[in-house]
Amino acid sequence: NKLVTRGIDTRRHDSPAFIKQFQTILLSKLFDCNSLKEVLTVGYENALLYITQSIDKLMNGEIQITDLVISKLLRQNIEKYRSIFPHVAAAIKLNVSGVVAGRGDNIQYVYTDSNHSDPLNRIVPAKLISSETYDKEKYLEMHLDSAEAVLSVFGFNRTVLGFERKKSYNSWDEI
Repeated sequence: NKLVTRGIDTRRHDSPAFIKQFQTILLSKLFDCNSLKEVLTVGYENALLYITQSIDKLMNGEIQITDLVISKLLRQNIEKYRSIFPHVAAAIKLNVSGVVAGRGDNIQYVYTDSNHSDPLNRIVPAKLISSETYDKEKYLEMHLDSAEAVLSVFGFNRTVLGFERKKSYNSWDEI
């Protein structure tokens, strides 16, 4: 009577609390059944309903920004990075604000504008959050990825809910 998970967001240390909680509840709704037949019908329908309800909350701004914090370990000093990944951008912003962040630190941040041309303006470090709003589209993508990780074995993908299929590449040449 205990659910054991491996390889999904509920187990990852860097996943936001909202995504972990969503996946845990999604699994419980899916498997709160008495038979396999019920899982494939009632459980699956309950899971789909829960996905749409949580999407509504996310898109209506009802999720606390603190539940959307992502944590990543800074594995080397900032100046060693060749690309400005989100956690690196957060570390840079922390250092600029006077909070020392370096190799070995757990960097926490929230996406506020993931499509911004300046990587330093795509995120806000969790320690510097005041009244920023989160990037609803970015967290929607993460949310749908999380739902697909659980329900893909049942044939689910985001198109079931009317969202566009995630772009996939067939080769490095396409990228």
